[in-house]
Amino acid sequence: MKAFITMAACCLLLCSCQNEETIQAEVGKNPYDVTDQPADFVQHNRFLLYRNYQTYLITAPTVADYQFNFQRKNKLQITAPEQSPTVLKRGIELLHETFLDFYPEAFKKKHLPYSILLAESIIYTGYETIRPEYRAYGANRFLALGGIKAGMESYDEAEKRRFKSEINAAYWIDYLRDTKKLFEIPESFALASGENVHSKGLGDLTDNPLDYEDGVTTPEMPDYYKLGFISYAPLTTFYDEQYASWWIETPSVETDLRQWIGFVFSTPKAQREEILKKYPIMKTKYDILRKALLQCENFDINNLP
Repeated sequence: MKAFITMAACCLLLCSCQNEETIQAEVGKNPYDVTDQPADFVQHNRFLLYRNYQTYLITAPTVADYQFNFQRKNKLQITAPEQSPTVLKRGIELLHETFLDFYPEAFKKKHLPYSILLAESIIYTGYETIRPEYRAYGANRFLALGGIKAGMESYDEAEKRRFKSEINAAYWIDYLRDTKKLFEIPESFALASGENVHSKGLGDLTDNPLDYEDGVTTPEMPDYYKLGFISYAPLTTFYDEQYASWWIETPSVETDLRQWIGFVFSTPKAQREEILKKYPIMKTKYDILRKALLQCENFDINNLP
């Protein structure tokens, strides 16, 4: 009887071994199609981005592409763009105009993220009371560009500059600095504007160098360059109905840096040089920023167009 049981067990084991070839392991399988189709503009660009930089171009992002990033959960709601060839083609062209074409080939080969996402909208869901929409967002494995939708041809130069500002700031701060640890910004950058100025609103400054007056109708009016700032803090600046005036909050250290990186990528060189020549604090902060970014493969913001 024992011999029979042993023989039966061996037969079952042999049969199971013969059936193992039907088991397929999916671990490590490439989730994206990067085969080349030269006649298809969108697919050809997917192929080029992966072949040249090992970066996936994702034109129809899902939650799996952006919400979970191993170290943290990204509090985002991304809407994929319309999947028409015309919209996606224009989106890829905008990606080049606002981001890819600023960087040398050797730089991109080493420092592009795992994936680049095209999106119609990028909404941040991490705040309790507001849900800001971004033109771009950076995380530890991807960079997303929003605003990809029908009618993009109507974007004027001012709007394109805003796209340049947000996507390059997201790339340098959220990816190259925070994830890759490729450069650091010294404390002297923030201190150049004043030791305490980052924690005050402009209306709270007793000796206001910006000549701010109650009754202005827009926060765009003060000359922020005098303090070495690019602009105000958008989330904490508001119009006070009771006093019929603006409360203008100066940017935090982090917002200031994000605005500065956006400024150098989105402002034409001739205009940048004119501003730096006129405002001493702006020139001081520019020089500090330039030296810091040179740590990353000698990337020189002086060479930006």
